Amino acid sequence: MKQVLEVRDVSKRYGKTIALSQLSLTAKSGEILGIAGPNGAGKSTLIKILSGDVELDSGSITIKDEDGSESSPISQVAVVHQELQIYPNLSVIDNFLIVRENQNLLRPKSSQKESDMLEEMGLTKFKNRILGELPLAVAQRVEIGRALLSNALIFLFDEPNSALTPEESQDLFHAMHHLKDLGHIVLFITHRLAELVEHSDRVQLIIDGKADAFFEGSALTAENIATHLVMEESRQRGSQQSKERIFENDFINVANWTHHGNAFNSLDLEIRSGEIIAIVGVEGSGGRELIRSLAGVEKASGSILIDNALVDPKNSGFAFVSANRESSIFANLTLGENLVIRHGSSISNKIGWLSNKNSKVLASESKAQYTIKSDSLELNVKSLSGGNQQKVAIASALSTMPVLALLEEPTRGVDMSSKADIYALLKNHAKGKSAVVILCTEESEVYDVADRACVMHLGELVGEIDISACTDLEDLARKISKLTHKES
Repeated sequence: MKQVLEVRDVSKRYGKTIALSQLSLTAKSGEILGIAGPNGAGKSTLIKILSGDVELDSGSITIKDEDGSESSPISQVAVVHQELQIYPNLSVIDNFLIVRENQNLLRPKSSQKESDMLEEMGLTKFKNRILGELPLAVAQRVEIGRALLSNALIFLFDEPNSALTPEESQDLFHAMHHLKDLGHIVLFITHRLAELVEHSDRVQLIIDGKADAFFEGSALTAENIATHLVMEESRQRGSQQSKERIFENDFINVANWTHHGNAFNSLDLEIRSGEIIAIVGVEGSGGRELIRSLAGVEKASGSILIDNALVDPKNSGFAFVSANRESSIFANLTLGENLVIRHGSSISNKIGWLSNKNSKVLASESKAQYTIKSDSLELNVKSLSGGNQQKVAIASALSTMPVLALLEEPTRGVDMSSKADIYALLKNHAKGKSAVVILCTEESEVYDVADRACVMHLGELVGEIDISACTDLEDLARKISKLTHKES
């Protein structure tokens, strides 16, 4: 039976902020509707309303059958979130079984259905592992598999492959098209325009909380969408700026750095004041573990020296921002509270008590400095768009002026405008006696923001690339490929 999801004149406000303004769109069973738009456009709010997490202020959302009957979609929606909605303290199989926990009074038992899904998602070997101990890409595959196990009619994919390898992404897209072929309604939200065009039957743009341009047929091209969104590539600007920058001598030296989980062994890394280093490598290369161990989040041994003085990562003045935004912000706190939460004496009064006045002044300054769009510091941080939440996470870390900022995929799931803002923030922080190290999974990001790329492969640092010496993005990609294939 053909069914249509109809969103009609839906509006939603958060205080003075208008998230959605009389938004209307339709999605049909047996198709993939792509949704795109800049951060803050209202995409996240639409997802929350469709999934029943947020109530709309006005308008209607219905599912219409071809016989004319109508129903509510809320109980028929499965979401594969950009920010993972998993249970890190449970095993992989228990995360699958959680979708059946309310079907009877007994604890659900694993069936062939779950076994097949484990196999399909490449998770069989992780079946009984605690999810919180596994890489982010594995956790995201678990969430995708769990959504596929539900009996939903509507599947919302919100930046679902942002942490997946190209091979894993193809598996995801195969699953999306399989759902389409089965007659489900599939909504695909992403900032990656090439993938949006390749895998969507139609694309609806959302801008300023309203349905904007609509693309299908021969008009459905990445160029048309990019032009309409008035997006400008920051690639040219990135390399020119890095060529003009001057670095001081090495001031952070990492020697004989060995991961206690065997992700890498005896690595040496020199970091110069004023530079941005990109750690490049696929999941499993050891790059993620390197970033996290330097931040003191994962255990490693060896030595870290700052200006020839030995330091402990946990007490070194380093700041860390996780790829999982949920781990980097406090969802129960306001925007202002999130911006100052890493500060101590600077938001205290003379007798050591928390000063609301100092906190508000500091939060206001950070909000302006880090270009965070919000009408009020008192809004809950989760009411902000994904791009602005990411800026809050980064602002909270950088505003403490760490000598080294360590960030995993700092622009994961944000649009190109927000990416440009974040790149500018990172470059500004690296001025003076500070440095930035980021984990990058996109070569274009390496080219745009980094001064040097350190390539990881199978737990080894296989080479370094001076970005200013790369003629273009393709040249950088060739050099990375040459280093990784040489070591394979």
